Amino acid sequence: MDVASLQVTVRTSLGTPEAPSRAAIEAAQVWALDERAELGHGDFVYSPRELAASYADTERQRSVLVTAHEGDRCAGLIRLQLPDVDNQRLVAADVRLDPAFDAAAILTGMWTVVTDLLAAEERHTIIVWHHSALPGERFGSTGNNINLSPKTGAGAVRRTSVTDWLQARGFELEQVEVASTLDVAEALARAVGLESAGAVASPGYDVVSWVGPTPPELQDAMAAQRARMSTDVPMGEIAMEPEVWDAARVRPRTPRSR
Repeated sequence: MDVASLQVTVRTSLGTPEAPSRAAIEAAQVWALDERAELGHGDFVYSPRELAASYADTERQRSVLVTAHEGDRCAGLIRLQLPDVDNQRLVAADVRLDPAFDAAAILTGMWTVVTDLLAAEERHTIIVWHHSALPGERFGSTGNNINLSPKTGAGAVRRTSVTDWLQARGFELEQVEVASTLDVAEALARAVGLESAGAVASPGYDVVSWVGPTPPELQDAMAAQRARMSTDVPMGEIAMEPEVWDAARVRPRTPRSR
């Protein structure tokens, strides 16, 4: 593929949840093609509505969508998230590519735009999230049997054309996250009796649950938990600053008038 033939576009808006833009629809389609080819399912795919909503929320971070088109077809995208309150020198990126195209060519075509944006924003750290099936699993034409391990030594992922491209540009695998599947019916059956057993084993604790916004009396505690979670989770050697949380950040926001 000739990289020069790609049409690269940058967007900061994807319409509204009620009326997602064409770019949001195309991005969701590429997202689904990518994940089904690599994982065998689309459980983590964002819908056009969800993408539009995430780009409209700019209170604490901005989202930028870089897309590459070959003719009328979207061949790949890089979704950038730029925090404006915490970690203002960092950017997080999701890469999604149509498996029908050459991954290296599509990434190369979009990357100059990404690096120019990082320079303009004076952001010095980029974290790229890339999904991969567990070692030994294969889906579509992207599968191989070569594993990559992070510097922490915990976990492993399969090598892909995207990881090859990233490593060639100096990226290092810092951390592996594993998504597991829970059979809810089986779990509920096994949970019978555990509540009373837990009360006996852990006196002084209460199990509290709710649906929707955090109750006012728990917002300070939730803020403290979210602040700790921003750095307590394993991060390898990624330089993450603690996030600042308070009850106001936990409370649901009032929709802005148009």
